[in-house]
Amino acid sequence: MQFNTIAMAQWLSRADFSWGTFDEAVNRLEHGDGLHDGRYGLTFSVRIVLALDPRVIDHWIKSHPNQPGLAAIGSAAIWMALPFDGEAMIAPLLRSRNAAICCIGAAAVVFPPGLREPPSFQDCMQRLGEGGIEASDTVWMTGMWIKRAVHERNWLEDRGKGEVARLRYVEQNPQAAVGGPHNADAEVSMLRARTEHGAQRHESVLVEIEKMLSDLAHAWPREGLSEGQMAALENIFAGTAEMRHRLAEKLSHQASRNSLLKKNIDQLKEFIGLKMEPGEISIEHFDPDERTFDALSTWAARSLILLYADDKRGAGKRTSDLVKGVADAATALVVQPFIAGRKPQAWQAIMARAACAGRFAFTVVDNMPEGERDKVAGLNELALSFAFTLLTARSTPNDTLYFALTAQSVQQMGHLPIPDAKREAWGLAEDLPDFARALALWSSPPLVSKHEVLASELFRRVATLPLSSRGQTLQMCQCFPFLTWRPPPARPLKGSIC
Repeated sequence: MQFNTIAMAQWLSRADFSWGTFDEAVNRLEHGDGLHDGRYGLTFSVRIVLALDPRVIDHWIKSHPNQPGLAAIGSAAIWMALPFDGEAMIAPLLRSRNAAICCIGAAAVVFPPGLREPPSFQDCMQRLGEGGIEASDTVWMTGMWIKRAVHERNWLEDRGKGEVARLRYVEQNPQAAVGGPHNADAEVSMLRARTEHGAQRHESVLVEIEKMLSDLAHAWPREGLSEGQMAALENIFAGTAEMRHRLAEKLSHQASRNSLLKKNIDQLKEFIGLKMEPGEISIEHFDPDERTFDALSTWAARSLILLYADDKRGAGKRTSDLVKGVADAATALVVQPFIAGRKPQAWQAIMARAACAGRFAFTVVDNMPEGERDKVAGLNELALSFAFTLLTARSTPNDTLYFALTAQSVQQMGHLPIPDAKREAWGLAEDLPDFARALALWSSPPLVSKHEVLASELFRRVATLPLSSRGQTLQMCQCFPFLTWRPPPARPLKGSIC
């Protein structure tokens, strides 16, 4: 007995009406799984019964669970969904109360065999609704097109980066071309063509995603989605907070919109480990991936701003509430003597989480509309003060997380009424690391001119190579802002090494 036969029989017997069943139905339909099980006569008979009254087949499956003969029923359902020998007979499949058979019919509506472009969401929902599927379930079913488009976009972006890097490398090093230097021109030409084609396709996919999100929001059921249906909908976002936010901002249904926005905020809370009480902050080692954190932070900030746009407390106070627990925990650690040596695990975890929380607060300020940024002026001041507390703490590791916190802090000073006052205060603060002081001073040409000797000395310290090769990459990042700075033409700095 073939393994596929057993798998099909068990699927028909145990499947429930969920995303997983629908996803498997789509895959089986696209790849033709179960079409050729050898029971041609039985399969033909089942197709006739399904067309006349699918309830008979439903009863048979319930009465004979996991029997190998059930595979013929699955094969018949797939044959009916494929228009190879006439028109597809989808309506009887949709009337079936067996979850797997019903999902095969739904998959044939949403992903008609051979169709390359997504059909109209409205048409799909109408056909599924006529077949007896609730409008709220059709949302996450048709949304699978969005999931596929998001995956394609991500693939195109990753492949494009690799091709651009390869193109630049071969242009500079013809001897590295595949097949030798005599093939360099051909490989460069090929890479340029693929890069251009990839960019065009990427642009098309972005347009398709935007249209699909708009269509899905327009077709959203008036009654909204249940908690289970919202959970199924999560699968279409492909793990990206961006898609969740972009759909939410198009929705008119308030409850569904708020649910999506809160999910983005909750995802960030889970990632950082934000809790209401300081004692609840996890002391497990925390080393966040920068790319993941940046995406989560950006879209969570935008979701928070949109969610609390009409809230009396506003985005600023809501953000303060969100990060208060970890901020209090970090502040309590900083004042304890030799805490980094006495409790290294708690020190690393809480300080790293606090640094991410402070950066998230800055992200909220940055993403506020320009005309409303005064509403989060207090949050910006508090976040700068908290960043100062973290950066002046002894034994703070010199890694990319704190480098990013420093860079963001200095950038946020530009939102202050008198930016140079804060920059000067940081530049003169001897408790701060050299990089933070140097960046604060060198971000303002007038301050460099005013404190010429100090600015040059701080730059010299920052530019000193680290003892370990591990720190050289970070060292280049730290030096870059100063290497690209140019003094004002009116009064060039004497002895400047820039």
